Amino acid sequence: MMLKSLDKAPGLAGLGLFCVVGAVAVLPLLRDPQVVTAIEQADASPSSSAVAPETDAPKRASTAASADPSASASASATPTAPSLLPGDVAPNEELDRASTVDALRALAEKYPKDPKLLTKLAKALSAGKNGLHDAVVMSRRIFELNPKATTDPELQMIVKRGASGQPATSDLALDIMASSMGSTGPDLLFEISLARGVSANVRTRATDLTRTEAVRKLVTPALRVALDLRDVGGCERQKLFADAEKLGDARSLQYLTPLQSKKGCGLFRLSDCYACLGNRMALGKAVSAIQARVKQQAPVHR
Repeated sequence: MMLKSLDKAPGLAGLGLFCVVGAVAVLPLLRDPQVVTAIEQADASPSSSAVAPETDAPKRASTAASADPSASASASATPTAPSLLPGDVAPNEELDRASTVDALRALAEKYPKDPKLLTKLAKALSAGKNGLHDAVVMSRRIFELNPKATTDPELQMIVKRGASGQPATSDLALDIMASSMGSTGPDLLFEISLARGVSANVRTRATDLTRTEAVRKLVTPALRVALDLRDVGGCERQKLFADAEKLGDARSLQYLTPLQSKKGCGLFRLSDCYACLGNRMALGKAVSAIQARVKQQAPVHR
């Protein structure tokens, strides 16, 4: 028994020596504050912390988007056209041969996503006796497929005619202007609100739509200035002169030029109706700036 114990002694001694050397090597590391801090943080952090940045990133992006409503408004104000495949577009020879409403309808059943074909069909429908409502319906589909089509004068005319049509057609046309034509829609609503050849009811509805938040998000800076000038009284317009000078267009002049007159009130209508405007220097600068822009933008006839 004594001999067996003596045989094991060298092994135990070697093991003990290994433990001592290991402890000596580890102790300096444990004394290093940075190592200690790293170990403590590793112990305190959950095992999923390594993937937390990836899982949190979408949440941060979503939070940022919700915190900036102007970003989402801008995105909704600029619709994107759906992509078309070659098979979605009618061949030119077939489109050229289709010259009647019936032929165009039949072709549209084969190529329901072709905006060029649908535009030709909408114009043909609007020229018919009872096709205005269908043409207005078709116009909305065209604007969805090709947002740039909102600048087509003939399609604009179809929608404007629809606003003065039967009640169902009028409601649809006004809704299209308010929601499906980008910034062009509010321009048309403003135009209709002032048109003399349009019924008072339609003008009022168009005016009311230009005051809604949804439409206001779509207006151009120039139209915003005109709407703001329209919706305040004479002396209150003074606070908008600077914006009008920078951004206004011809539509703002109808609300600014009457303010330049220094007569029209009081005894014999000789008193200044807007004495609150003082020397009108800011007003004059706004009017001159707008007139210069209008002149610059006017087409040159040769």
